[in-house]
Amino acid sequence: LARFQGRLLIVPAARSLSAEETTLLHQRRTSGMRLYEIPAGEPGAPLAKLLQDFGGQPVSVSASPATIAQIARVNGKPSIFLDNFSGIEAKRNPRPTPETGVVVSFPQTACSQVRILPFLGEPTGIPSTLQSGKRTATLPAFERSLVAWCE
Repeated sequence: LARFQGRLLIVPAARSLSAEETTLLHQRRTSGMRLYEIPAGEPGAPLAKLLQDFGGQPVSVSASPATIAQIARVNGKPSIFLDNFSGIEAKRNPRPTPETGVVVSFPQTACSQVRILPFLGEPTGIPSTLQSGKRTATLPAFERSLVAWCE
């Protein structure tokens, strides 16, 4: 914990911290680090809960637990990098089951359109809607990886 340099720390609710670790966490929180505690009984907490805020700009992802999402800014634009691991089995099935129904949301002020780049594919725009100050899009099915961003 003393070496952790990130801005967001995600921890399970059931944990034991020493007095030193508790003091260190308090100091880091007052200096801007965010702490997210996964509630007990929610080991597979939805990505949307974990990714609600990205640098003050709400970006959210709703996907299955077998999909991993990383949010970053690329050329100043909020971008979501998704990797699908559904159906992969060691020494049996190296090919993922296509992921469907993934919903992404970007702040309305960040963009006027959502674009995607599938693994080994071409960039393309996809339909999106404005809802409650967010630009929301349902991504097309993807097998391995996909990047979604706002323009």
